[in-house]
Amino acid sequence: YFNPITDRPGSDKERETYPASFPCNIWPDEAANRQLNGFRESARELGRIMHDAVTLLARHIDSMAKSKVSGYSDGSLFEAMKTTEKTKGRLLYYYPLEDDSEVTGSAAPKEDSWIGWHNDSGFLTALS
Repeated sequence: YFNPITDRPGSDKERETYPASFPCNIWPDEAANRQLNGFRESARELGRIMHDAVTLLARHIDSMAKSKVSGYSDGSLFEAMKTTEKTKGRLLYYYPLEDDSEVTGSAAPKEDSWIGWHNDSGFLTALS
């Protein structure tokens, strides 16, 4: 995981109390591995674009929630997303689904071959 907004999210106390929510970034040494040249800045740029997109989406979610939920505080999700430092980027590889038709007689795969069972730590997810 990495944080695309800042290398040191939250306060010292927040990082001590909630280390899973406010981890500091640790980047690979690009000078030691030329294949990684530009990785840090590219990863952060993509993460910021994705965070900005989710923040804009939050504004629309607020609008819908306000129209359906009595007493909903307009803009609350947008403001939370806009100001949070609790963002995470993660590199994943989604494996292609295999055709199990020869084994099972069905074109549907037996098991999800993506990233497997996991828990997300946020409430909005952007995929690229």
